[in-house]
Amino acid sequence: MTSCRFHFRASRREGMHTGQLLIRIIHKRKTVHIFTDYKIYPEEWDIHTHTITIPVHTLSRHHYLYTIKKSMDRDLFRLQTIIHMLEKQGEYSVKDIVRMFKKGPETDSLKRYCEGITKKLEHSGHERTARAYGSAVNSLCKFTGGREIGLKDIDTSLILAYESFLMNEGLKLNTISFYMRNLRAIYNRAIKENIILPKEESPFDKVFTGVAESEKRTLNYNELNQLAQMDYLLDSQTDKKTAGGIKAVSPTISFL
Repeated sequence: MTSCRFHFRASRREGMHTGQLLIRIIHKRKTVHIFTDYKIYPEEWDIHTHTITIPVHTLSRHHYLYTIKKSMDRDLFRLQTIIHMLEKQGEYSVKDIVRMFKKGPETDSLKRYCEGITKKLEHSGHERTARAYGSAVNSLCKFTGGREIGLKDIDTSLILAYESFLMNEGLKLNTISFYMRNLRAIYNRAIKENIILPKEESPFDKVFTGVAESEKRTLNYNELNQLAQMDYLLDSQTDKKTAGGIKAVSPTISFL
């Protein structure tokens, strides 16, 4: 059984000074502490519930304390997610929990996580893959209007809505598939690195990730007739120049 709980460490200085919040993790009778940057006064801490309390006479600190409380909730959620993943893998130590937690909150964000991946790819000589990942994430962020997307927020409903958005933008199936495949690669990598838990259904199961057959471009009767007329005119001009003693140079025409 593993427990994670916030504790308050009061300042040793005399007078009214802020203390520091820390997370106490206990696993197999071993205890470690993760120190945070959250600073509060003693009267703002409930020692019985291990949560922040907001005194009536400190209304000016309401927003600050509320922000810290939300951050504490996120920290505990991350720790619970990490512990759950480690339990599925088998044996683990309290140091494993701390190590994964200290990977940093940037791993919670799709964009920041992608930035970390692309740097590694660029250093290893995979610039093309790095650009593809960045392009896909930027496209998804455009769909959300620049709103921050958490890795855990990637689900079927989000990806289906994103696909509809791309279709309404007039993108071809292969372009849509390009974005989806790269986003799926990033998502699966986060799972392998134990940053997020896998879902029962992959968010990308219901969107197109294949390769659509390219539309064949064929010439119609009128276009073929125009080409034939061009050949006839070129042949006529060549005959005239040759008859006048001028060496003919046949032009090269490329049809794309």
